[in-house]
Amino acid sequence: MSITFSTEPSPITGFAFTCGHDNGRTEHRFGSYEDARVFLQGELDAHGYTGGLAVCGDVDCCSFGLMHIEAIESDPAPDLNVTNVNARHLLELLGLDSESDEGGCLSGSVSAEDFLGRVLLAQAVSPSDAGIPARQETGLGGVTIVHMGRPVGYSEDRLAALRELADFAINRRRTIQWC
Repeated sequence: MSITFSTEPSPITGFAFTCGHDNGRTEHRFGSYEDARVFLQGELDAHGYTGGLAVCGDVDCCSFGLMHIEAIESDPAPDLNVTNVNARHLLELLGLDSESDEGGCLSGSVSAEDFLGRVLLAQAVSPSDAGIPARQETGLGGVTIVHMGRPVGYSEDRLAALRELADFAINRRRTIQWC
């Protein structure tokens, strides 16, 4: 599971398809979600999969992949995607609630100015991140559980990325959100 820090979306200008890879957005453009959905369903009905639309070059995507509809924003925000464990760590550094709700969801939002203040404070007072080594344990029934750890300097790197996000949001008067 992961959490993405970003801003509220900018206006949607259209819809395209993607496999999920960074280079996976197709050149198809549709004015509505419904138009994109109908086209994609036609591909699925005709071929049994939608991977024939894939442009990323990944063999699995092109052979078996299912494409997804992606909204195209007029002014997309930078984002930072981290694991739930690392999101909790960052939220704690920022002095924000790091507990999941009853449904297990870790989400929230604050003004860009509030977020920037919290990032600057965390950068000023947080010690250097010494990291956490990866470790492995055996759980119930012999299942192997791997805790991936955190590399040295992780907090500093991620706080810098969150600073860029806050600056972007302030310049565009958008709220910061994570979910």
